Amino acid sequence: MDDVLAITQNVAKFAFRDQGRWDELRDLFHPDASMAVTWYSGPIEGFIERSAQWPLPASRSRRSIGSALQGLQFRGNVPSATPTLRSLSARN
Repeated sequence: MDDVLAITQNVAKFAFRDQGRWDELRDLFHPDASMAVTWYSGPIEGFIERSAQWPLPASRSRRSIGSALQGLQFRGNVPSATPTLRSLSARN
């Protein structure tokens, strides 16, 4: 159960992206991780670099984060989460 809690906490920390906390966001991922979203597909480092080019929201961005457990997969004993993220407010 400790692993499930740790994964859920890390998924919630994805909000670092909306706060411009790039080093902390980077620390959430394995260096070989990849990201696939509507506007980007490729290595995590490229995702972070492109995200950093966007202006930060003038107000706090709100996101609905789907259950990390719903998309939880294991490769050997290494867990991977694929939660659903939905933006609840438009970017400025």
